Amino acid sequence: MLISPVRLFELLLASGVQPASVLEPFCTDAQSLPPVDDAAALAQLLVDRQLLTPYQAEVLLAEMPHPLVYGKNIVVDRIGGGGMGQVFLAVHSVMQRQVAVKVLNDRFVDSHDSIERFLREVRAAARLQHPHIVTAFDADRADGRHYLVMEYVNGRDLGQIAADGPLPVDQALDYISQGAQGLQYAHSQGVIHRDIKPANLLLSNAGVVKVLDLGIARIQQANEPASDETVAHLTVEGMVMGTVDFMAPEQAMNSAHADARSDIYSLGCSLFSLLTGKPAFHGNSIIEKIFAHRGQPVPQLDDAHGPAARTLNQLLRNMLAKEPDHRYQTMSHVIEAIAECRRECSAATSQPGRSVQSSPRTIIGELDGGTVAEHGETLQREKAPGSQQDRENHLQRVTELLENFVAGRAFRDHFIDLEEEDAILRKGCDEGLPPELVRDFLRVQCEQRNWTIQSDLSVELLAQLEQTSEGVNHDAFQQVVAYAAGRSMPRKQAIEHCLTLILDHEIPVIEEATWFNKLVDRYGL
Repeated sequence: MLISPVRLFELLLASGVQPASVLEPFCTDAQSLPPVDDAAALAQLLVDRQLLTPYQAEVLLAEMPHPLVYGKNIVVDRIGGGGMGQVFLAVHSVMQRQVAVKVLNDRFVDSHDSIERFLREVRAAARLQHPHIVTAFDADRADGRHYLVMEYVNGRDLGQIAADGPLPVDQALDYISQGAQGLQYAHSQGVIHRDIKPANLLLSNAGVVKVLDLGIARIQQANEPASDETVAHLTVEGMVMGTVDFMAPEQAMNSAHADARSDIYSLGCSLFSLLTGKPAFHGNSIIEKIFAHRGQPVPQLDDAHGPAARTLNQLLRNMLAKEPDHRYQTMSHVIEAIAECRRECSAATSQPGRSVQSSPRTIIGELDGGTVAEHGETLQREKAPGSQQDRENHLQRVTELLENFVAGRAFRDHFIDLEEEDAILRKGCDEGLPPELVRDFLRVQCEQRNWTIQSDLSVELLAQLEQTSEGVNHDAFQQVVAYAAGRSMPRKQAIEHCLTLILDHEIPVIEEATWFNKLVDRYGL
């Protein structure tokens, strides 16, 4: 039954969407208009005057089945919803910032377990602040309804994107790597997601992937076992929580057993889905799918993925191993493996049948012979950009610089493994390294920053960075060069020296790469 225009206006005033002071001019203008007998016509007039959004008008005409204001956040549209709750697009009335408001469904208002699960999501979201996780801003109750105010991400989830067809290899790996970075942080804060799938990885229009929906996440305190009784009342024995197509075998048996490695499995299933457009394991029922995850071999990518298939299959095998102990053990390992996979896939695609990749151990051996001066002339001969062949040579050279960077860190780690500082100093002196340089290694070892994990840069992007000075602190770089100038040492020691000088400055990792390449050029390595 349609409501009257008078009733519509009463609901509008009571809703809090617009203050009376804003509606008064409309009422004055309306007196000069023909009478409106239809509430729908009045609602459309309010929409035309931008006093209501179409969704607000729809809710008012339905006599407000839910509030339109949560705290200082005014609902303007509905984004989506599921079994547990609805998600609305809202605008903060003071800050004018768009936010997403998740509201627990009415039928759970009297359900203690549902409220506890919702509040657990609130607590999990509140402790996570990371670029690749949707940020929580506030939580409260309105008219008896629990709600969570979150960052609004303008974009689509990866499930929607994958539904349009398989993604290019590097794009899929990039998105999964970004999700892994968010999960790495969540795990470090004791939060296990337990429902990782493409639909819970949101891609912004700026190309940033953010993990969302911590509705069944489990908060684990430091040193807390996975089956701790603190979650027993919400994760009962044998209860399955998660999405079966992406669920780890141990989680399907009992969700309380899920740990960080279960999220790794789910992320691997998500990667397979992005690459192929279909789930990793099939079945006609939930039970069949669960048994497929437990018993069927890890699916292999076919020749459609070209030379990259072998590298991708190895990555998937290590993420989708049946036993948690046989998988990558941390998201850090996953991020590092994806970075390596991207490099190998790029090399295999750009130069079929040949790889420019060398192992750090081989690089270390090559560094032992020859000095800085001997390699300077070779580098100068290589620098004649212009043709396609020159560009390919340049990209190959940058790849070698990346490998030198990794090799240099590996060489530094050789000293870190020793237990006593005196032993390290003696070792350094035996190899001709200045004691102050070895002390530098000790000072920076606690940072444990690994280039291959943190940068996640393609060779092409690094090549572009090498050719520009944008984003580099010129004065600080000149200080590094001045400190290094005039030093003659074997190439291996020079690279280690470059690394130490760079780590002495608090700069972003992306700038470390540029600095390193510039120092290599300066030394003629």
